[in-house]
Amino acid sequence: MHFLRRYAVILPAIAAVSFLSVSCSDSKITQCQKIFQITNETVNETKTVTNGGKNSSPEALVKTADIWDKSAQGMTNIRVNDAKLKKFQADFIRMYRDSSKATREYVAALKKRDFPAVDAGFKKLQKAYSPEKDLVNAINSYCSGK
Repeated sequence: MHFLRRYAVILPAIAAVSFLSVSCSDSKITQCQKIFQITNETVNETKTVTNGGKNSSPEALVKTADIWDKSAQGMTNIRVNDAKLKKFQADFIRMYRDSSKATREYVAALKKRDFPAVDAGFKKLQKAYSPEKDLVNAINSYCSGK
């Protein structure tokens, strides 16, 4: 009988510890949602600053670069356990940082009126941001389980 009383106390304690350790770790869905939140905020802020792509002034471009820097930092701050999501996270961070850097170089060339550098900067910016569509499609597919 003493044996049963001891297990009556130990089993619930083990269950509670197991539950807490599982609940403290974000699920794949929660991690996906955090990544989606940052990507959606980035798109919305960028659209606002550029007036839906109609404003490509140097000031708007610098603000866009600032948004991308903030987004890269936000992505860095997300705790991700899933290996595949870590890869997506790293890809988004790289894309945002490369796009920000290329934008700043492009704006600097514009201000100097260095047209060969403007052309090179524009191409570098296009290349930096080009993975966006495939990356979004891939993470959407992975997170939705398709």
